[in-house]
Amino acid sequence: AMSDHHDELVASSSSSSQPQHQDIHHHDCQNQRRLVLTEEEYSSNLSKVIQRNYFPDLPRLQAQVEIQQARNETNNDLKHVIATRRRHRALQQEEDRALAEERAADQELNDEGRRVRPRPLSHESLSSFHARATSQDN
Repeated sequence: AMSDHHDELVASSSSSSQPQHQDIHHHDCQNQRRLVLTEEEYSSNLSKVIQRNYFPDLPRLQAQVEIQQARNETNNDLKHVIATRRRHRALQQEEDRALAEERAADQELNDEGRRVRPRPLSHESLSSFHARATSQDN
């Protein structure tokens, strides 16, 4: 049963800023890797997961606020407003490109039906994020 599986975390003694991989042993004797992230990396990725899954309109709303602020603060200086719009458009295009890559990666499966490349942590569901990562403080 799922409740019989308990993760055993090994505290990382490394001060490296790179995520540390730790093995977790389950009853079925499969090894899975769980990332031990710095508190900053953990919080940043968790924030992205929550925003993407629960508040997907937030980036668009933030862009609208920034554009309105640019209009107000610069007395509607079109160069500044256009630069702000272009920056947000570039961010949206980058997110769209990453989403397209994710969809393509979802189609690349190994013989066991698992993804060949792991999904980026910031693109996981909340429960999958917690299953794959922990912070050094946890």
